[in-house]
Amino acid sequence: MAEQQPAATTFADQDADAPLDATRVVFQPNGRQGDIPAGTTLLDAARQLGVEIESICGGHQTCGKCKVMVEEGDFAKFGIHSHADHLTPPGERELDYAAKRNFAPGMRLSCACQLTGDVVIRVPEESQLRKQVVRKAAGVARAVDVDAAMRLYYVELPAAELKDHRGDWERLQDELAAVHGLDNLRIDWSVLTVLQETLAKGNRALTATVWNEREVVHVQPGFHDAI
Repeated sequence: MAEQQPAATTFADQDADAPLDATRVVFQPNGRQGDIPAGTTLLDAARQLGVEIESICGGHQTCGKCKVMVEEGDFAKFGIHSHADHLTPPGERELDYAAKRNFAPGMRLSCACQLTGDVVIRVPEESQLRKQVVRKAAGVARAVDVDAAMRLYYVELPAAELKDHRGDWERLQDELAAVHGLDNLRIDWSVLTVLQETLAKGNRALTATVWNEREVVHVQPGFHDAI
């Protein structure tokens, strides 16, 4: 009787603790990787793995700051096969945005696509919250992370209901926490005095400038990608 050969070792065998519906995601250039449940957006997967991708609009597919590139092929060092089809296909809004901005093949909005299989994702420098600059010391060049203190966040507040006794600032606080994960914020007094007017001009939508993830220092009606 022929001796039975052992089964080939697969990537799933190497990570037996991963959920059955998990997908392996690798973010480049920092190499962060992990097992993420299928159906998770790339943007949420990045946040779970500590990869900071810029997103002003909070997933509304309007700012384009969260664009990423799918790298296709077999990646032996990660033990996965990556393909663009391992993400949900783009919807009408993403297709429209991509056409207007002349997206290269393989480029996606990370807030708009969900994981269906293993992927290697490259985050271009312009989509990284922490930018890198090259500094030279003693003739040696090295990359240094630069974390901007001022960041923009877009939110759309729901219409106020009679039973809702929160003020405009409380409602804005709650929305910034729910959409962007910003907690325990304070607001500059001069900004607070124009908040109601700004919300009215933007039809309850505004872009908040937040300093150091601590204080709202400026508000603009509607969507803006610059202060």
